[in-house]
Amino acid sequence: WQPDALRTPLYPLLMTTGYALSGSWPVTSLLLNILLAAVSVVLTARLARGLGQRAALTAAFIVAVDPASVLYTNHVVAEALFTLLLVATALSLRRALETQAMGPRILAGLFAALATLAKPAATYLLLWLTPFALAALVRRVGWRPALKSWGVVLLVFLVVLTPWLARNVVVHGFCHVTAIQELNLLLWNVAVLEGRQRQLGLRDAQA
Repeated sequence: WQPDALRTPLYPLLMTTGYALSGSWPVTSLLLNILLAAVSVVLTARLARGLGQRAALTAAFIVAVDPASVLYTNHVVAEALFTLLLVATALSLRRALETQAMGPRILAGLFAALATLAKPAATYLLLWLTPFALAALVRRVGWRPALKSWGVVLLVFLVVLTPWLARNVVVHGFCHVTAIQELNLLLWNVAVLEGRQRQLGLRDAQA
């Protein structure tokens, strides 16, 4: 794997490490994905435990048998890792909203950043959650402690992302997690319009 402007680095690094340790064993990616998926099931149960034991078991069962999750686990794609980090982020955020301890805040920012480095879909997750998190924190501890608490989450998130963003600035000249948005715009939106104008199929227009 060679770093580029399109693929975020975490999943390729995980696969590279796995294959380096296993001696290029063919099923390494499958075993790693299964392990990641299994941990996601356990964390989902912990996340839903506040709703009762039955809810926790139901949530874990749904995640375990979800057809899309099962399908993606059998392919070399980042979905299993992303799901794990997303659930870990949610679990840490819940703890951060419930306690004054610093640990859950740090973990929430860390896991959110790692989820972004696994798949850029999580890039704006904390931004969208900010008003809801602040509202919950203000009701519990007041404005200043709420801003301080959420500020720690955002700071850790930015610190973890900074090396990858700096690398993209130096190598590619843009300060963003990935350039996949531009590629998707070209290969799908633009290609569809081009195909309609020139009466081409999608594959021909993309070419």
